[in-house]
Amino acid sequence: MAVYTGDVPAALQGYQYIFEREIAWGDMDAMKHVNNTRYLHFCESARIEFLRTQTQWNDDRIPGEADEIGLALAEVSCRYKAPVVYPDTLLIGLGAQKIDANSFELKHVMYSQSLQLIAAESIARMVNYNFKALQRVSFNDSQNEFLQQFSTPSTL
Repeated sequence: MAVYTGDVPAALQGYQYIFEREIAWGDMDAMKHVNNTRYLHFCESARIEFLRTQTQWNDDRIPGEADEIGLALAEVSCRYKAPVVYPDTLLIGLGAQKIDANSFELKHVMYSQSLQLIAAESIARMVNYNFKALQRVSFNDSQNEFLQQFSTPSTL
């Protein structure tokens, strides 16, 4: 699992951040394809690595520490388009969309290198949150600028 630095497939053009995830044998289920819940785990891994290494929310504090403001996952959805099986590698493109004062959607597009197509798409609604006050807070200027820089068209 790492940031992808190879040739970007046409389906992922426009995504500035791409995460690479090899499919493990254990990711499959009795139906002989990757279990649907694993896609959400893949997106979580890509999202955390993206936030940890690329963003304004990249400190190592634990969510909930005193006075911490950070991102909270408010909701997630996934649309499955094609079954993925072992062995394969997913390239997961991430981009911000539907940005407002204190939240945005983080789009995840999962491209199967074996199938050479988009196997799934997921949306995670992220909220800028004050964990001490238990309420949403507005993005600051640098966070807004960053989100605009990593924005991608809304298609899911």
